[in-house]
Amino acid sequence: MKRKIQEFKSIDGKHLKDIRLNCLPSNIVIDKNDIAYITNRDKNSFWDQMGEKITIIDTKKDEIIGELERFKGPSTMVLKDFYLFISDTGNNVIVVIDIDSKKLIGRINLGKGMYPYNMAIIKN
Repeated sequence: MKRKIQEFKSIDGKHLKDIRLNCLPSNIVIDKNDIAYITNRDKNSFWDQMGEKITIIDTKKDEIIGELERFKGPSTMVLKDFYLFISDTGNNVIVVIDIDSKKLIGRINLGKGMYPYNMAIIKN
């Protein structure tokens, strides 16, 4: 199975390029610097939703520039200002990443039995 993301021109739908991946992508967000964050699944099989990492790609250079690890089912991601919020369903937390440094800055513990599949970030 080919693992890749594809870029298309928004005006006419023309295919621009493929970026090869070392993972099976699930969700993707792209920051203001054209850096893509991709949740991974398929830890044990094609339908396994419990991936353990986020792949970081520089879409201008078409190359993987890093990975965020130690997840247990990363799903929804939301970019807000300089932060990436990631719902980590298996660990019952929302992970907060600084997008400039690509470093973890915090975890919001939701408690046992809380599986954050969707979220919205509202700025005060």
